[in-house]
Amino acid sequence: MLRRSRIPVLIVRRECRQKAVKRILVPTDLYNIMSRDLQLALTLARDLHAEIYSLNIVATGEGKYPPKLVELMRGDAYNKLTEQVEEAKLEDRVETAVETARNAWIGIINYAREKNIDLIIMNTYGGYKFRREDFIGSVAERVVQESHCPVITVKPV
Repeated sequence: MLRRSRIPVLIVRRECRQKAVKRILVPTDLYNIMSRDLQLALTLARDLHAEIYSLNIVATGEGKYPPKLVELMRGDAYNKLTEQVEEAKLEDRVETAVETARNAWIGIINYAREKNIDLIIMNTYGGYKFRREDFIGSVAERVVQESHCPVITVKPV
């Protein structure tokens, strides 16, 4: 269902406690800030009076990058993310963050736990590189499997 649905899919693990949604996380790969996942988050946040966090993860892999280079990549990503949020006139509605992690899904899960995120909304794949009907990216798949909170997946247009 997750792979083929044309509408957003809500996934809730059995362990998730039911609670009010006050913090929504929208991971981004900086390809298109106004993608379907953020549009859905904006609508839900308005109706639920929730905060939105837009997060980009700088993947460091197995530590092969020097710390100075990682900080440069993080700074560049932060500048691009905040610029996109400002251009979309969302700076008063979206809090931006850039974190580093070995890979994207681990960074998303860790950030969600640290910030007590109540809901994650994300595209089923990033970068719009693939457009197969039944494709789900590895990051989305792992976030769905590992998240402590509900996840809504959205197929990019």
